[in-house]
Amino acid sequence: MLEQEAEDGIGRVLLTPHYFPHRTDKAFMHQQFNELKRLKEERKLNIELYLGNELCYGEDALEDLMEDKVCTLNDTPYVLTEFHRGDPFSYIRDGLNQILMAGYRPILAHVERYEALSDQKKVGELVSMGVLIQTNAGSLLKKEQKKHVLGLAKNDMIHLLGSDCHDLTKRVPGTRQARILLQKELTKEQYERIMITNPKKVLQGEYIH
Repeated sequence: MLEQEAEDGIGRVLLTPHYFPHRTDKAFMHQQFNELKRLKEERKLNIELYLGNELCYGEDALEDLMEDKVCTLNDTPYVLTEFHRGDPFSYIRDGLNQILMAGYRPILAHVERYEALSDQKKVGELVSMGVLIQTNAGSLLKKEQKKHVLGLAKNDMIHLLGSDCHDLTKRVPGTRQARILLQKELTKEQYERIMITNPKKVLQGEYIH
C-alpha cells in the first residue's frame, strides 16, 4: 500500500489503525510501526510515516485517551475519532465535546457515514464547537455522498481528506481522483487548506481555525 501511495505522489502518510478500548495495545502498535518503518527503509520508499489512532468512541474511550493509552496524531492534541453509523446526533456531539473539554482536538472521521449528520446544519454545529471534519476520498466518487461532501467543503466544513485504505483489493490507497475533483470544485484557497495547510498543522500540533 505504501508503494502505491508513493507512486501516487504522496510523500507523507499518517497511519491511523483503529483503537478499541480494552483490545488495543499501544506498545504493540509502536512495535509494528517501527517494523514498518524498517521495511520502508529497506525498500527505499521515499515516504515519511507518522502514527496515530482512529479512536472508536464508546464506553471507556475517553478514559483510555486521558490515560495515554491512545496514539494521538503524531503525538499532538489531535485525535481522529469515529462513531457508529447510526449513533444519534446528541451522542456524537456530547462525545466530541467531552474530548474537547479534556484538552484534545477531535477530528471527526468520515463525516459522510453518519445518518445523523446528513443535515449540513448539524455538521456546522460541530465545527462551531471546535471539531474538525474529515472525509474519505472514496465518498467523492459515490453519487449518493458526493453532493453532501462537496456542499460541506464549499462551506468550509471539510478540513481534511483521508484515503481510508485498508488493503489492496476493496479499500485501496489513492486520493488522486478525489483531489482532482476538489481542485475543480473548490477555490484555490479552500483546496490548499484541505490538502496542504491543515495536514501540516495537524502533524505539527498547530491550531486550525
